[in-house]
Amino acid sequence: MNEDNLEEIAKSESIDEDFEETTYTLTENSIEKLSDEIIENLLNNEKFKKIFISKDIEEKKRNRDSLTSSNRNREEKSEYVSLREIIPKDNLPLKSSLKRLKSAQQYLHIVEILYRELQVDYVDFPIRPTRRRNFNLLMRVEVFMLSLTLQPIPAFIESVSQEESAQQENITQLLQRVTRLGKEFLFLWDERDRIKKFSGNYFTTNVQILAEFFIEKDKFTRSLKSKLDLTLDVTFESLSQINDYLISLRKFIETGEYKIILNKRYLREGDPEPITKIVKPTRIQMDGKWKKRSERFESAIQYFQEYKKIDIVLYRFEIKIQVSDQRVTATQFQDFFTTLNKKAMRPEGFVGYLGFLYFWKEDFRTKDLIQDIIIIMDSRKLITSPEAENSEMIKLRDIPNEFSLYVKNVLDHQTEIFEGKFANLNLTSVPVLKSEFWNIPAEFPIELGNRKNWNFFETHILPYFVFMEMFDVDYTDDIQRRFSRARSYPKELK
Repeated sequence: MNEDNLEEIAKSESIDEDFEETTYTLTENSIEKLSDEIIENLLNNEKFKKIFISKDIEEKKRNRDSLTSSNRNREEKSEYVSLREIIPKDNLPLKSSLKRLKSAQQYLHIVEILYRELQVDYVDFPIRPTRRRNFNLLMRVEVFMLSLTLQPIPAFIESVSQEESAQQENITQLLQRVTRLGKEFLFLWDERDRIKKFSGNYFTTNVQILAEFFIEKDKFTRSLKSKLDLTLDVTFESLSQINDYLISLRKFIETGEYKIILNKRYLREGDPEPITKIVKPTRIQMDGKWKKRSERFESAIQYFQEYKKIDIVLYRFEIKIQVSDQRVTATQFQDFFTTLNKKAMRPEGFVGYLGFLYFWKEDFRTKDLIQDIIIIMDSRKLITSPEAENSEMIKLRDIPNEFSLYVKNVLDHQTEIFEGKFANLNLTSVPVLKSEFWNIPAEFPIELGNRKNWNFFETHILPYFVFMEMFDVDYTDDIQRRFSRARSYPKELK
């Protein structure tokens, strides 16, 4: 078929399409015109006018009755408010009250970083990145527990001597006695079934304590209905119940013990009567550990100040070493890395290598030890500068690939560390922080004077590595300090 035939076909198809479109338009206009005429005749018909007027009157009457009924219901309901109706939509007022406490702000900022990274790092983390509602609930738990720990106030302001007069107060007066902490507890109580699932090692002690508290509260009630029922009306008695629960939780935080009071008739024969539940560690132990990590964090910030003197780039890797028929121990891995770091820091070592920071973690499926490491490279050494004056040899270095080959080469010459056995290297390049929430590149440059990127390093990247130890995880290796950093400065920084 030649080009002239193709052109004729195209023209004929175009004509057909135009004809169909014109026909469709004429048909549509005709139908629309006919519809207008029918409607106009109906409206001018006296019988139909009476029908329309009658329907309009009935509609207005229904609207008036509905409004009257709605107003009457509001008036009736004004005397009754359920506990569920006073649950706050968010915890911003409670969170704002912690702003004056620098340590609290630091804590909340850091645990959010850790949780967002855990979501990406571990497939079995209970809260997936797509479940925003669960993540918000988790952070509301952290805010509530921190507030109850650092600035505890009653859920409901009451006094024994004023109980009789308070019982006579109206709802408006009673509601003014309820604190932000009390209202937030109602929200968490309503969500307690989901919070009970926050009891694993992936959560902070604060979260685990609340999860355990709710578990213990419901554990021995069997099928009995809980005393704190959110469908109850707001009364002096129902609000006092919130106080009882909050004080009980406060004791649980302080001592790690929760006293369970049971009616004897609800115990099955042979069941031991539960007295207390121990949660370990307690808040006091946690505070001590948090203080030590904060001191270590401040020390790390101080150390890395020297790196501000030049342009640097951060690269993050996860390193595994595997030996057949045996597990590589922490001692062997540490010995190997000490050798690797010393070699890399030498002038003839890994060119541009300035230092590191890392955290020892574990692949809980295979039990392999993992070194989660960030290496710091001198940006000025990312373009090769060969000794011979040959411009064709100048090129941009591929640091992830180059570093992998360098580590493998060192590993091949350190067989004595692994009892003469062949050691296999698994080195994976990963983003400096993995969560898409931070929206940063995998290779993170910090140029001289770039305050924004340096601030991100100090407030996000460094805290992640330092504070990962706060989770009470059962690791195979008993490593005293899982976070480490370079101890001496290379000559470029001296």
